[in-house]
Amino acid sequence: MKATMSRRLALGAGAAAAALLAMTPPATAAPCGARDLILKELADTYKEVRTAMGLIVTGELLEIFVSPAGTWTAVVSKPSGWACIVASGEAWMLVPQVKGREA
Repeated sequence: MKATMSRRLALGAGAAAAALLAMTPPATAAPCGARDLILKELADTYKEVRTAMGLIVTGELLEIFVSPAGTWTAVVSKPSGWACIVASGEAWMLVPQVKGREA
């Protein structure tokens, strides 16, 4: 009886752990939330400001935020006000635009 109870507990714990893992998003899932809160966090924590933006063919807005230290974050926002961080990194550099014929 005692062995059966231990086995049940072990199976129950295993099932609970499997269920928890099944509900956990993958590590590559983008952090999402209200756009205004995400932008406030980027400004307050990382001192990042928007430096570029463009519309995606799906109607979403892609924005790039960059700090003076060179950290950067790419955010995609939906018209509903929901936004997701899709990429971030360091060492952001502006590439000079060549005017006229390229050398």
